[in-house]
Amino acid sequence: MSDSHEDRIVELERRLALHERMAEELSAVVAEQARTIDALNARLRGMTGRLHAVEDATWERSPQDDKPPPHYLARRRTVSRSPSSDRPHPSRLIRSTAGRRR
Repeated sequence: MSDSHEDRIVELERRLALHERMAEELSAVVAEQARTIDALNARLRGMTGRLHAVEDATWERSPQDDKPPPHYLARRRTVSRSPSSDRPHPSRLIRSTAGRRR
C-alpha cells in the first residue's frame, strides 16, 4: 500500500477509537442519569405518599368549601346587572346640555 492509503487508514482508525471512547463515556453518563432519575422518582413517590397521609389526617371538608368566595358573588352581580334605567344615555346628556349654553 502507498503511504497516503496507509495514512488514511491510520487516521480512520484513530477517529474510530475516539468515537468508541466518546460512546462509552456518553453511555456511562446516561446510565448515571438513569440511576439519578430512578432515585428522584422513588423520593417523589415517598413524599407524595407522606403528603397524602398528612392531608387525609388533617383535611376535613366543610360546607364553606363548596361556596364561592364573596368577591366572586359581588362581581357576578355587577356584571350580570342590566344597564341602569335611571342613568341617561350619553347622547341625551349632550342634547340636554346643548340647550343651556345661551
